[in-house]
Amino acid sequence: MCRSDINNVREDILLKGYASTTDVMKFIPCGYGKAKKIIDEITKMVEEKGKRVFIGIRSVHLLPYVELTETQVHKYAELEREKMATKVEEN
Repeated sequence: MCRSDINNVREDILLKGYASTTDVMKFIPCGYGKAKKIIDEITKMVEEKGKRVFIGIRSVHLLPYVELTETQVHKYAELEREKMATKVEEN
């Protein structure tokens, strides 16, 4: 499934600060199985550093999976908002 607002979704998840399995499915995008695997990988990495995971993983840990920086996500989200605003003005 291709979302036209994927970077706005990613930005919302980054601003929230943490990500659940459902958030990972939206951020990557992927199915439940792959999202759970990613959560488990990140949880293991965090625990190896001597920290604990309670509610969800920190959303910034998802950025390497999509090969983007947080700055790029914010920039692309802004471009999506501008594009959507242009479409509304045309109608």
